[in-house]
Amino acid sequence: MAANLALKELRERQGLTQSGLARRLGISRGTISQWESGASKISSARLEQLSDIFNVDISRLTQSTASAPASAGVGVAEKVCVFIMLVPSAYMQSMSSFVAQNMGAGNPIRAKKALKYGILTSVAAGLVMALLTFFHGDLLSAIFSPDPEVVAASHSYLKAYAIDCMLTPFLFCFTGYYNGCEKTLFVMIQGIIGAFFVRIPVAYLMSRMAGATLFQIGLSTPASSVVQILLCLFMFLFLERRSAGQSHASLKGSADP
Repeated sequence: MAANLALKELRERQGLTQSGLARRLGISRGTISQWESGASKISSARLEQLSDIFNVDISRLTQSTASAPASAGVGVAEKVCVFIMLVPSAYMQSMSSFVAQNMGAGNPIRAKKALKYGILTSVAAGLVMALLTFFHGDLLSAIFSPDPEVVAASHSYLKAYAIDCMLTPFLFCFTGYYNGCEKTLFVMIQGIIGAFFVRIPVAYLMSRMAGATLFQIGLSTPASSVVQILLCLFMFLFLERRSAGQSHASLKGSADP
């Protein structure tokens, strides 16, 4: 069992001896020593007590000293992301229904207008979320964690997501549009390309850099969004060109005697 270096670091940071911490918990000094050396596992109940004493997340006590704040920070950032992505997610769902209704009614022009105005309005909301996340991501993170190190790590990661806040309005609106057009296979393919061929490789490469920060690792998300948006644009132009060709052929056919 690995030594609990995080517990030792937090104890020493507060100026507590093993005996002093043991007295606060109502246990023996030897138990503290066993926890720190890894000879004994800390129970869930004791982890909660330690979390209250040191005012940190439980995850901060169960991982190595170096990785704990970063790992917990990413977890907090993902919770914040659920909030900041609510608007583009709502646009995607409504876009899908609206486009499907108009495509079914034989009104593709109205569906394209929905895409245009959907992107414009969601970009405005995305700008607000981007500014809030980039400059005040620490305040949002503090809602989920009292640990300053975890909050700082979360804010660093969220700065990359702030960039993505300006990209997801395009991507999510396009996704909703293609779902409404019954181009779900394309939606799946572009999602797979973005996740497995861009986001994961970029995150891995960034993490291998010396002194890599969570902001740099988080840049894999907007990098993936850029690629997916380009794929969506190419698909849109392809469909427009094919539609124009079909219309031209139809007009030519009707004009022939």
